Amino acid sequence: METREIIRRTLEVQFAFSTIFLYLDFTGYLFPPQAIVKDRNVYDFIVVGGGTAGSVIASRLTEVKEFNVLLIEAGSVSPLQCLIPGLVQYNPNSIVDWNHTAQNDGYAAQCHKNGVMRLPQGKCLGGTSCFNYMFYNRGSKYDYDSWAEIAKDSTWNWDNVLPYFIKSENLLDNDILKSPDRTLHGTKGYINVTRELSDRALEYLKALEEVGESSVEDVNGQEFIGYTQPMLTLSGGVRQSTSVCYITPAKDRQNLKFMKNSLVSKITIDENGRARGVEIITKDNKKISAYAKNEIIVTAGVINSPKLLMLSGIGPKRHLKSLNIKVISDLPVGRNLQDHNLVPLYIEMEESKEPLIPRNPHKHPFDMVNGFASLNKDKPYYADYQTQIFIVPHGSQMPVQYFTNDFMYEEDVSERLNEGSNRGNAAVALIVNLHPKSKGQILLKTTDPNDSPLIYSGIFSNRRDLDNTVKYVKDFVKVMNSEHFKKNNASVVDLSNKRCGPFDLNSTVFWECYSRCMTNIAFDMIGTCAISKVVDSQLKVIGVDGLRVADASVIPLPIGANLYAPVVMVAEKVSDMIKNEYQSQNK
Repeated sequence: METREIIRRTLEVQFAFSTIFLYLDFTGYLFPPQAIVKDRNVYDFIVVGGGTAGSVIASRLTEVKEFNVLLIEAGSVSPLQCLIPGLVQYNPNSIVDWNHTAQNDGYAAQCHKNGVMRLPQGKCLGGTSCFNYMFYNRGSKYDYDSWAEIAKDSTWNWDNVLPYFIKSENLLDNDILKSPDRTLHGTKGYINVTRELSDRALEYLKALEEVGESSVEDVNGQEFIGYTQPMLTLSGGVRQSTSVCYITPAKDRQNLKFMKNSLVSKITIDENGRARGVEIITKDNKKISAYAKNEIIVTAGVINSPKLLMLSGIGPKRHLKSLNIKVISDLPVGRNLQDHNLVPLYIEMEESKEPLIPRNPHKHPFDMVNGFASLNKDKPYYADYQTQIFIVPHGSQMPVQYFTNDFMYEEDVSERLNEGSNRGNAAVALIVNLHPKSKGQILLKTTDPNDSPLIYSGIFSNRRDLDNTVKYVKDFVKVMNSEHFKKNNASVVDLSNKRCGPFDLNSTVFWECYSRCMTNIAFDMIGTCAISKVVDSQLKVIGVDGLRVADASVIPLPIGANLYAPVVMVAEKVSDMIKNEYQSQNK
């Protein structure tokens, strides 16, 4: 099938899902009904944003019957394509995506359409946990011990956050439960974690072992470095988003009020510097206010949390004054934007004419290998890069959908992928720099709360990141020397399509150009309301009472993992902080 036809059909299916979502409520029974919120209603807590963290916090706080909680979500409930794992490719650029994009810096990402990178953020209950590719990784001891040092608070170190990972997890893999790593996992949490094992993945693991990489059963266990068949937040054919895992069990609680299709436009702060309430734009464009007796918890995500703070007068003084916003607290809100940068490789494997067997949509769309590698084998708790290998059967349209819809590459990139898919089997390997030094920022474009902010990714603004990315790519491609890859006549494809000159696997100059052109963020953004800069170690906004931020924006440094599990950990931890503070006051 031609590339444009694949893209056209993808958009048609996406439009159909959007139409179903708007007019047929297939999933509404899983979630709380729309609350009737009148102007100036008062609640104990207001949670702004029903995404990955907000759903956890609203659920945990309403476990206390005395707490009356209002959860406000700008989108609606999780639609069908968010629940079914095999439909993940239809979520980006859709009605349930904020559709943010980064500014074109004229340097990186020039193989993308107009030099623009997509920054997907879920606009529905469950947020970006409805968008990710369902990897369950926590990161290493090193990451959290470094986090604790920045926070000057040992409660954020590995030993003290591990109980919150365990609390949230319900591991359903019997092999790991029988292993020595059993003590590091939970079996009573809300999030079901499984693995989908395949013989094809085993072949790739053996190839990696041939070239010196180790295989491990559990990258969330004692042995952190190595390759494995990944743990997934997928169970019973259903994506384990926080909306399904946390809000569905809480949907009938009388103290949980859920307000959907409602945008919080501003936090109201009194003359004493205390956050008192929020201004809300409802679906029918009415403007109302709601007030919190105790606290407002902002969980609107890495892009929208700093946007809301700045609209409310919390942010860089000079920037706010340029927009005539009254400054409440001069803080570096929106700064310190970081994300893992990745480079995709497309590896053509053996030729095949076997007809494509449709994959069960209730399974993950790919057989996969996931691994963490270190160039320094003497650092057992530090991974330099992650590799996600998606095993692609002959005739699969997923790479074209993935690269076009998720990554927004130029059409000729998609055409090259489609040629390879029509020829035979393949693998897509994403080489992810786990600890980049580059930083971007978020600024307000206007004072209109409906406008997206200006987002500067900052990718490769620190030269060391480009140098390291090239090292990681060259380290990974040694797998081409394995017997498995040799016997299948494997070859790496130049997806930059000759933009970078002669293709040479060993050329640093080629890989520098390729990395700049093909780079993308890994959708693991952090840092725009970072601990020790914008919030304290209790996640309270510095200089403002009664206000916390509790999502990926508070994470102060890149974590060597996909972010779903770490963000849930943050939400579980802050929920206990809030419970302990306010329950003790009421005794």
